[in-house]
Amino acid sequence: MGVFAFSDEFTSPVPPARLFKALILDFGNLLPKLLPQFIKSVDFTQGNGEAGSIRQISFQDGLLDKMETIVYVVQFVPGPDGGRVFDSVP
Repeated sequence: MGVFAFSDEFTSPVPPARLFKALILDFGNLLPKLLPQFIKSVDFTQGNGEAGSIRQISFQDGLLDKMETIVYVVQFVPGPDGGRVFDSVP
């Protein structure tokens, strides 16, 4: 099995706290509703949304059988025009 890594950065006029709430805290409720054919559930396995929390995304059966583990790290930092989001997979 191979390893695929990438990183990305985007800026937004929205402050980091609002970005965090929309993209991280609310995403667990929205994702299964928006993509029920792909996502079975999104549950916290550690924490409840604070820094260091871990979520498990369960895909529908038969989807992505070739993936064993996905690790995703996101940072929200203040930027000159609002917020910056750094996405990376170590």
